[in-house]
Amino acid sequence: MIPWTQDIGNQAFLPVMQLLAEHGLIEVGTDPEAAADEVERVFRDHGVLNAAGDAYLGKCVLLPSSDRGFSLLIATPCQADEYDSSLHRKPSPVTFDRTAEDRIILPGRWLLALLEDLARNPQASNELRADALNISRRGEVAPIVLPVDMETVALRVIGKDGSVTTIEALLPGSIISVTPK
Repeated sequence: MIPWTQDIGNQAFLPVMQLLAEHGLIEVGTDPEAAADEVERVFRDHGVLNAAGDAYLGKCVLLPSSDRGFSLLIATPCQADEYDSSLHRKPSPVTFDRTAEDRIILPGRWLLALLEDLARNPQASNELRADALNISRRGEVAPIVLPVDMETVALRVIGKDGSVTTIEALLPGSIISVTPK
């Protein structure tokens, strides 16, 4: 887990831009401001940015797909769950659960929350939104175990009372692909 800095954020943003371009969601030309405007448009369209232009944590962009499945690009850092399996708040630093081999374990409810977001994404087809809502409300998803080489960052969060909590998060730029059986 490396500390999140503006430099790390800028470095993490480059693969996100490249993946958006590879999937035809933006055009990357010689004008960096125009490319940044296109990314902002895509982020707004997919609910990654709020009305003030600030990015939400843990948001994804739906990538175009021609098959029955779909893929989500992690657009902003996806933080570890602040609650354990008994729904008790974890102490700082809040980290991902891991296997004995140090692989990150994402609880199934994490993917269900992403599907709930997808159900509200205006860029998704009506059928995909309906399927995502149905699965998010009725589905049972096993924990997801990530590769051992997944990079994470440490986000410092200052509470209303001035307390500081460190939360581990996945870097933006990973793609989650879901293929129904």
